[in-house]
Amino acid sequence: MERNRLKNALLIPVFFGALWGITEATLGYILHLIPLPVAGMIMFPIGFYFMSKSFKITGEWGSIFATALTAGVVKLADLALPFLPAFKVLNPAVAIILEAVVVFGFFKFLNYNKGKNVLLGAFGASITWRIAFIGFQLAASPGNTILNNSSFVLMQFLLIDSIINAFLLTIIFNRIQWKQQGFNISVIKAYPIITFTFIALAFGLEPVSYTHLRAHETVLDLV
Repeated sequence: MERNRLKNALLIPVFFGALWGITEATLGYILHLIPLPVAGMIMFPIGFYFMSKSFKITGEWGSIFATALTAGVVKLADLALPFLPAFKVLNPAVAIILEAVVVFGFFKFLNYNKGKNVLLGAFGASITWRIAFIGFQLAASPGNTILNNSSFVLMQFLLIDSIINAFLLTIIFNRIQWKQQGFNISVIKAYPIITFTFIALAFGLEPVSYTHLRAHETVLDLV
């Protein structure tokens, strides 16, 4: 019994982390090509969804971090790309881990408040990981931070995205709390090969997606 619990506590977070990585490499790629700053409004809520599902199914607090760690490791696959500055790979990976920390804090906050003040907790989580991320950028590469952009970009990142994220996180949280599982999770438990297939797909898509994104950025720069 204990062995099965540990097996599920590992497989489920890795499964959702792989789905998160695939989403980052596909939807995230598309959103970054849109000439509007929508990626920041959408990608954190998506990560929140995967971490929340993992936590709800396993009941393990560590599943939040295990899910994010899987997605973060997928991001680190970009280190294999030649001539790519390390900070461009570390930034999204660190952001994912910081998101896990605030999601953990979010659920602890709700646990303490008996499920009340969801919107407040969601806003606190959204803006906290962003402030922490700026702190990481200042420590790791002071010349390449969001602070080097315009005040509007900074306001968009810190305030506007956080407000939109707060509402989206609240909606996602409420749906996950009341909705039954959308797919048969027992299949994932019974066939670990499904999880490993998704992991392989995520690792394969990520470098390809990033290479195409950089190519588009180069063309835009030339124009």
